[in-house]
Amino acid sequence: RVHGGCFLFVSRCKPLKTLSTNRPLSDIFNCYTLLTVTLQFSVHLYSLIFLVNEAHILDPRSETVDLEAEFKPNLLNSTVYVIGMAMQLATFAINYKGHPFMESLFENRALLYSLMTTFIALFVLTTSAIPEFNDYFQVVHFPESHSWNILQVVICDLFICLFIDRVLDRFLGYSKLRAN
Repeated sequence: RVHGGCFLFVSRCKPLKTLSTNRPLSDIFNCYTLLTVTLQFSVHLYSLIFLVNEAHILDPRSETVDLEAEFKPNLLNSTVYVIGMAMQLATFAINYKGHPFMESLFENRALLYSLMTTFIALFVLTTSAIPEFNDYFQVVHFPESHSWNILQVVICDLFICLFIDRVLDRFLGYSKLRAN
């Protein structure tokens, strides 16, 4: 659902009325794209592995998983759900380029509100601020220490990926049009 809404609002983005002196990168196989995708993936993977290990420490599982059984929320699958959704949102928020070719994230109100609403929902799920919300989404009520670990990892994941993208964009992102 998150992906669907984000793709819808990205596709409804409007181009700017004036042409930019920058031009987009000529192909997707360039240093900027390959490095930003690889480094962001590495940060996301580390975040996921860290939180999964934390969930295993708090709720060790010794029994084998019955794939035919009815779904029961537990600390592990709830943690993976929350961090997975946070990584999807971070990916949209960070990699949405906007200017100099399209309207910015702040001008694309539908996408901005969609991202903000989902981040707020993730915060509510993680902190169990509204227990009925957790029950509806079949997410367990996290222990307070784990809840704060998740929030810290989500925030670090977001800002590290944002930093990586902006630094690479600054040095490798766009090429200038040549004056004739």
